[in-house]
Amino acid sequence: TNNAETNALKEEVIKIVKGIDNRFTIHDFRVVYGQNHTNVLFDIAIPFDTEIKKREIAVLVKEKISLLNEKYVAVITVEYCI
Repeated sequence: TNNAETNALKEEVIKIVKGIDNRFTIHDFRVVYGQNHTNVLFDIAIPFDTEIKKREIAVLVKEKISLLNEKYVAVITVEYCI
């Protein structure tokens, strides 16, 4: 989309994810804005040799996103990539 707020948020999420491991990437990024909260949905692709567990990655990223704005609720799928 050409929504400036969404594009800026995507860049922040990329920084968060890359800050954990520079090899991680995100895709299918989308945002659903609401009155009480905003869902931030995306997938994280990680290499098979990643030592951090998928669940730990998701929890860490969710925590960091909530620090950006308390209304953000991250909905994340972590998957291995080739």
